[in-house]
Amino acid sequence: MEDEILKVLNLLEEGKINKDEALKLITALKGEVREEVTGKKHMRIFVEKEGKRLVNIRLPLSFISFVLNRATVSGKKTISIEGEEIPIDVEEIIKAVNDPDFQGKIIDVDEPEKAIHVEIEIL
Repeated sequence: MEDEILKVLNLLEEGKINKDEALKLITALKGEVREEVTGKKHMRIFVEKEGKRLVNIRLPLSFISFVLNRATVSGKKTISIEGEEIPIDVEEIIKAVNDPDFQGKIIDVDEPEKAIHVEIEIL
């Protein structure tokens, strides 16, 4: 968790987020441990490029909700992975995150030509 908090602090230092956003992110990250204990839902993000795992992380849905709301406000419709822009439907993800009964994959992108595989699922 310390690495994630340092990343949030770096975003703050770079001016990419403000103090309130940093506080919300850190609070959500600290809540991850409590949510795992209480059995609350998480989102798993997995990214692989050319057979090499780039990302394999589980995040609490409270953190994801914050990020999605920020993405919706900024109008961003893609995620950037090593310079590759991958389109996402933020509204669909928000629906899945807010549905207490939903569990499973919400994104499964396989780009053989670019050797990229992205999976996002709710556990």
